[in-house]
Amino acid sequence: MNDRLPGSLFARGSLRLLVGTAVAVPIYNLLVVMPDKSISDWFKVPLCVVFALCAALTSIPAGASLRHNLDQETRLHRAVGTYFLFLALLIFQALAFPALKATWESSQPTFIAAGTLVAVEALVLSYLKKIAWDRAVKLTGDSVAHGQ
Repeated sequence: MNDRLPGSLFARGSLRLLVGTAVAVPIYNLLVVMPDKSISDWFKVPLCVVFALCAALTSIPAGASLRHNLDQETRLHRAVGTYFLFLALLIFQALAFPALKATWESSQPTFIAAGTLVAVEALVLSYLKKIAWDRAVKLTGDSVAHGQ
């Protein structure tokens, strides 16, 4: 059984891009999308940075190599799940939150359309997670998760 997670899903360059985006998106939202907010809203920026670093250290992919007592299925579940949770939060921060804020201020029918867009994004992410899970199982040669 292979103890390494698939490099294509959790490559070092992808991780840097993900963490960099997590740092940049809240700063962009505070400076461009919501420039009228007070200084108290800046607490969101360090929280996003801390979350990005914790995700990097716990599951993408360092956690898998640090926790040898976990079986392959558990490591794959945690890594793929955290990766896509993180991706969903980034998409919500970058696209959905500013869209929902702007449409709520303009009209409620547009707000409903933006909410529908968020639901569609969630469905697409769910499908992408299934593809990534299947690819992870294939690359590791592990057949424990074919029931999903």
